[in-house]
Amino acid sequence: MNLVPASRYTIQQLTEAYNQTRVDYLVPMPMSAHRLMEYIQVYDVSLDDSVVAEEGGEILGLCMLGVRGAWGWATRLGVLPTCRRHGAGQALMEYVIQRAVERGCQVVYLEVIVGNVPAYRLFTKLGFRDVRELLVLRRPPGLPHASSPPPAMLTWLDPSQTLLRAAARDWRPAWTNQTESLANARTVGALHLIDQATQASGWISYQTSPLQLRRVLIAPDPGHEAAPAYSLLYHLHSRFPLLDTVAENVPADSPHLPDYKRHGYVESFRRLEMELPLGPPP
Repeated sequence: MNLVPASRYTIQQLTEAYNQTRVDYLVPMPMSAHRLMEYIQVYDVSLDDSVVAEEGGEILGLCMLGVRGAWGWATRLGVLPTCRRHGAGQALMEYVIQRAVERGCQVVYLEVIVGNVPAYRLFTKLGFRDVRELLVLRRPPGLPHASSPPPAMLTWLDPSQTLLRAAARDWRPAWTNQTESLANARTVGALHLIDQATQASGWISYQTSPLQLRRVLIAPDPGHEAAPAYSLLYHLHSRFPLLDTVAENVPADSPHLPDYKRHGYVESFRRLEMELPLGPPP
């Protein structure tokens, strides 16, 4: 088995190999070449630092590495079902960890689906430790069914204003929701809201596509413990009633979860965020 940089392969080859490694995955996540290219761009994945395991010209597995300054992110680890439990997964992970060290990263994060016991055992063996659980929530299209919220002051934000809000967060979102991810996605917007009765204030980000709302994440304004989540979700879905919605990697201890559920969101699955310290905290 040889380990080679993923940059030696075309996006189409990587896509086909990735899909083959996930045929029996806990949560199906098929990928197209277009979606993989978008994934690489939005999440700052370095193909030069990502890796492919191959033998005799056949791709056996792959793992990708995103890099943002002192932070690294291991993602899309996959090994062909027939090649598992022979050390390929560990070799791929050790490769990207070493690349993260060489790039000057001080910590590497990853997410693993809760219930993926073999992957979790591998990551703990390599020194990763649990950080928090993250929820993937979904809501079908439709107007809000809940009652109207109290009067509020609404401001719809453009991408530049959204990024300013994101950069002011005093808590660390998951890699997929970091300010860099929103900036790379380009078409994000947000709704800012101030409850006129309580003066509670906060905002909700979103990205629209022809069929779906994505990057839906609620955050309070500085100085507030929680945002007026019920009102934010009500006005968001009043504006985009025809779109399916995904809120990805919402912290399981978020104070806004009850309001997500009141607006018809259901839990699709959970991920466990893990970290591997490589040096002093960034």
